[in-house]
Amino acid sequence: YQLAKTRLQQGEAELAENLAKKSELLAVGNAALKKKNWLLIAKARKQQNKLEEASTALKKARQF
Repeated sequence: YQLAKTRLQQGEAELAENLAKKSELLAVGNAALKKKNWLLIAKARKQQNKLEEASTALKKARQF
């Protein structure tokens, strides 16, 4: 998650999204981390102008 967050801050939204997806898959049993990952994915998608996909990611985050 931290590396994904750093990449997003560096403007590497696509890489940040991919790293957050990997972190989300590994966060078994950690709802707080899963939520943080989905929020980061939403931000990354927004930066890439993937607004519909960003909305979907926000909905996923709300499940945790």
